[in-house]
Amino acid sequence: MPSPSPPATVDPEVTPGPPARIELSAQPQTLVCDGSTPSIVTARVLDAAGRPVIDGTDVRFIVVALGSVDPVQAETSGGSAATEMTALAENAGVVVNVTSGDAQASIRVDCQ
Repeated sequence: MPSPSPPATVDPEVTPGPPARIELSAQPQTLVCDGSTPSIVTARVLDAAGRPVIDGTDVRFIVVALGSVDPVQAETSGGSAATEMTALAENAGVVVNVTSGDAQASIRVDCQ
């Protein structure tokens, strides 16, 4: 699991650019896949210079198979947006694909 990024500092004189990179985390990363135990997937959306994107930037969360997310679409606040992912059945894990603008990333939440 990658270590969390340090808190971002925002220079009020610089307007962040469009989404260029997404850093993902899941809490917990491994869960009981029983259709009711959630994992919170958080997307930190950064521009090309590594600055958090502006508040209100759209972020879309999509489950590949055997899971659901709520909400499917969220807006950033402080550069981050989150969703609650639930695995619908026991399996090897659930992959969540995340997009914001042209930036894309995926994270896998494993079942125990």
